[in-house]
Amino acid sequence: MSTSATPHGAVPVGSLVSCAYNAKVTHYKIKSAYGTSIFFGDFVKWGDDNPNTTIQKDTGTTACTPLGVFLGCAYTDPTTKQFTPNQYFPASTAASDIVAYVASDPYLIMQMQCDGAADQDDLGKNCAIVQTAGSTAIGRSKNSVDISTVATTAHYLLRSLILSMVLTVKLVMLTQMYWWYSIHNLLSAQVGINCLVQLESDN
Repeated sequence: MSTSATPHGAVPVGSLVSCAYNAKVTHYKIKSAYGTSIFFGDFVKWGDDNPNTTIQKDTGTTACTPLGVFLGCAYTDPTTKQFTPNQYFPASTAASDIVAYVASDPYLIMQMQCDGAADQDDLGKNCAIVQTAGSTAIGRSKNSVDISTVATTAHYLLRSLILSMVLTVKLVMLTQMYWWYSIHNLLSAQVGINCLVQLESDN
């Protein structure tokens, strides 16, 4: 069967501890008129100009300092003046009440597609991220795992845990390869999240 390249950022699917994933999120503020869009599945970090106060998109690839994964936001729309939940944060939205919903559990398990073929030899190793602009049409991240960087390099964000195959129907049946990764070191040094990311091969 063929495979499909449909990167979708990091999607929570479970927990490294005995409890099941319960969709728990932490609320963080986003600075009014922050100039970068943040999409569902993007990694976020403390704001460079507002540490410990507001968050921003973590655009790192080989080096990241994430708080967690962005899962949507809400704000008062500056045009309609109505409360507006949104799957993504549109760049430069001016509002004083922007709140982001972030999966920040250090034991989080997440699924993420890789940008090439992966196999069992890649398990237990670390990977960098491919940063790609998200989709404003559906509000989803398009980030993926850079499978070419698989190594024991300590500072890379993602650690591979599980490889699985997923069947998806798109007119024809497509076999998609996924990895599960942990973002390591969050507990000890705040340089990653212990999340599990399931990677989807595009070839």
